[in-house]
Amino acid sequence: MPLYDFACNDCAHEFEARTEPGATAPCEACASDDTRRLFRPIAPPAKIGMRGLAAKRSNAKRAEREAKRRGET
Repeated sequence: MPLYDFACNDCAHEFEARTEPGATAPCEACASDDTRRLFRPIAPPAKIGMRGLAAKRSNAKRAEREAKRRGET
């Protein structure tokens, strides 16, 4: 079962619960059945690739190779 975010209409408590799609969960704080599902944005995918010092070193090595290839040594 997926994990969904819910909010209680009685006490305004927000919580997560594992429920079947389309079902609601009772409030964890006040046990009320008057809850609604919240729609949260999905996190973007992580960036793949080198960053920081590793990227600078890679760029420097590539620049050296390109300079040698062009005969600019």
